[in-house]
Amino acid sequence: MNYFAELGELLNAEYRAEAGGTRHIVGTAPNPRDADAGDLAYLRALQRTRKTAPVDELLNYMGRSARMDLLVTMALAQHGDALAPQLRAALRPRMTEAGPASDLTAALLNLATDCDVTPFPLPAVVSLVRKDGNGAVTKAALRHLLLFPQGVHDTLFLGLPESLIDFEDILTWMIAAHARGHDRETIERHLPEDRREIVRLLPEAVRRHGPGATVMQQFAMWGPLDRPGEGDSGGLAVFLSSLGDALAQQDGVGRVVTVVQIGSGDLARARGWTRDLGSGHMVLGIPVAPEGAATAHADEPLSEIGWWLRTLLPALGLVPDVAHLRFGSDVTLTVARTVRKLGSRTVFGIAPDPHRMILDSHHTDTGGFDRDGFGEDLHRMFAADVLSGWADSAVALPNAWQRQETTRFFPQVVSRLKTVEAIPEGITPWREQKDDDADGRRLIGALFERNGFSGLSEDSGGLPVLLNVGRWNPLKQQDTLVDAWVRSGLCESSALVLVGGSLEHPTAVESVMRERVAELLRATPAAHGRFVWLPRLPNRDVRLLERALVSHLPASGPHVYLCASAKEEFGISVLEAMEAGLLAVAPRRGGASHYIQPGVTGFLADTSSLWGLTADMSLILGGGQSAGRLRSIAEAGKRVVSEEFVISHSARRFARHYLRLVNR
Repeated sequence: MNYFAELGELLNAEYRAEAGGTRHIVGTAPNPRDADAGDLAYLRALQRTRKTAPVDELLNYMGRSARMDLLVTMALAQHGDALAPQLRAALRPRMTEAGPASDLTAALLNLATDCDVTPFPLPAVVSLVRKDGNGAVTKAALRHLLLFPQGVHDTLFLGLPESLIDFEDILTWMIAAHARGHDRETIERHLPEDRREIVRLLPEAVRRHGPGATVMQQFAMWGPLDRPGEGDSGGLAVFLSSLGDALAQQDGVGRVVTVVQIGSGDLARARGWTRDLGSGHMVLGIPVAPEGAATAHADEPLSEIGWWLRTLLPALGLVPDVAHLRFGSDVTLTVARTVRKLGSRTVFGIAPDPHRMILDSHHTDTGGFDRDGFGEDLHRMFAADVLSGWADSAVALPNAWQRQETTRFFPQVVSRLKTVEAIPEGITPWREQKDDDADGRRLIGALFERNGFSGLSEDSGGLPVLLNVGRWNPLKQQDTLVDAWVRSGLCESSALVLVGGSLEHPTAVESVMRERVAELLRATPAAHGRFVWLPRLPNRDVRLLERALVSHLPASGPHVYLCASAKEEFGISVLEAMEAGLLAVAPRRGGASHYIQPGVTGFLADTSSLWGLTADMSLILGGGQSAGRLRSIAEAGKRVVSEEFVISHSARRFARHYLRLVNR
């Protein structure tokens, strides 16, 4: 089957139900190998069209994946409580047939909890909590017990810790007990003696720093907020950290809560649920990340995410007045459903991703059609449509084509809201410290430390450095950048420095990309002594390195920050590099076009292909323009960022937007 036939097949499966197509039968699709894809397309169509399917039919889809479970939950929830009696009646025989050790039982319990339906009495649910039982069923049963109020079989409920071993299970029981209304003394008395220190994690209302609205920032990506450049944590982590600090200082904003995903081990070592980053900005960690995880995995713990937010936000007194949600993802759908139930207004950050790239992104190495990748992007587009439809308002990131892209890809948002405000991001102004000069020289010295392929030779000291900073990810295209640097011949007239990821403990994705880079370097003797890769650095060290390049490493031309990402919605790392005085070369696609005027404040490059990037790197940096002119462009870029793209400006505009919603 050719590319266009396969493309048409998937699009037909995705949208035929909305055109009044035939009734879907579970497990069927135009192509038998796409049974899951066909079922997901049908469930998405139910959400788009608000059609009702029989409850018993919907339950046939449960237990196959977290995504499918979420779509079933959404299909039921859009009809409110009307289907609750049918759901309760349908769940009983399903769970009985599945048995207490089945993953399907866990999925059905999660569904019942999310829909506030109790198909069985408390004693039957308690019987599912067993030391030697299915761990997923035990956790789902403990979460489900939240629905039974204090006074219902208290003796049975309070005796449960005797049968629990895992820290996560005991923690879940304790939070459920707190939500049921049991006091601290009762909870502590029923905990095993060697686990009683866990009562330090009993949630208490967080003290307000001042009057005003509570704003929640959702950080949906995996990877630590305070370690950008590692795993899936990148420039957004830097931006949300500084934006949260600045937002908390705005009139009318009482506090800012940034929600992150952490491992239970991190929580076991923590003093409490929140970490204070400054006056009014705090981080709330929910314990759903697998220990040591730095990247998202295929079957995300959506039910757990929803449950922890449902219990913790009220218990900590942190139910937001406004929640700003980012990313068209299953996690964001889950967060949005939860905070809306709690009464929060939501703002959705719309971005034409993957819309603008979907037809360019799904070719296999052999020229075929990547069905899985295309199906994933169809789901992301669906999620963005649903989230923007739920949202009380929407904001966009500006770029040269933002209005056209918003109208083209989100016409329903423009029609409903009439206007979509575009708010630029910003960076925290640099603040010098007394050791900066010495630390900057140390960072420059680290570039000359030889280790395999990495390390500059002494004779490369006068060459311009092309710097790239970020997490190692196919969208960031570090391997493509190295290839273009070699093919353009710039490896003979410049040095390339890549910062990000982990050299000692790379993710699977990083390992593949780094091996490709190693192959390119092995085949290019001219690049030896002119290439450096460093692991992620703290954000302040990155910005100090950029300044040190300008101050302490004289070169024949300006040092360059080269962002080779397939797209950057705005580009915090680009702004920081420009503010330090580096010449910026950034992707044509995305937000850099808002602040880079080509040939005046920087340059835009075609990063959609290796050939486009190679050609533009040669054109911009290959000697066709004088070093003096390039330096003056870098200086102009520095002035623009320093004057116009400061985090306080962004915070002021976001705060005004949020407070308009609160005061409606």
